[in-house]
Formats: sequence, C-alpha cells, structure tokens
Amino acid sequence: MGVPVVAFSFSLKDNTEHDEYEISDHLRKYGWIVPAYTMAPDAQHITLLRVVVREDFNRTMAERLAADVDRVSKELEEFPPKIIHAVQGLAISEEDKKG
Repeated sequence: MGVPVVAFSFSLKDNTEHDEYEISDHLRKYGWIVPAYTMAPDAQHITLLRVVVREDFNRTMAERLAADVDRVSKELEEFPPKIIHAVQGLAISEEDKKG
C-alpha cells in the first residue's frame, strides 16, 4: 500500500519575485517539511509543493499547515525579490574581500 501524497501549486501576487522553493524553505521554521519539485521536462515551468499525509495527520494539523502556508506567503510578499537578495549578497561579498 502506498503513502498518500497531496501536491499543490501556490501562487503569490507575483511569483517572479518569490517561488514555491522559498515557501518550502520558510515553512521549515514552523516545523513543516514540504518539499518543492518541478514537473517533468514537458511541464518543467510548473513547480509543486508536496505533502506526505501520514496516518496521524488530522484536520487540526491540516488547518495549521494551511494557516502556516498563508502566513509564509504574506511574509514573503513583504520581502524584496529573490534577485535583490542575490545581488545584495554579491555586493556584501565584494566589500568583505576589499575590507
């Protein structure tokens, strides 16, 4: 018998700034391990989050997960886009080399 799995895609207001990988990463701080995956080559533009539903997963846990996903999406909308994070990280590294 297989393990039940739920996969879903999630859209932020503008997912060019943030993506499912960031949602997955931020959910870890709330104790969730929800990996993000891209689809097969013909649909690799689609990214999904996957939840393995264990035997003890109940309605309360499902509601908590949904609330945490909502909280993370709102937190991410407050963050600058991921490209800005990368550029800022490079700028800091260059300053460290000079310092």
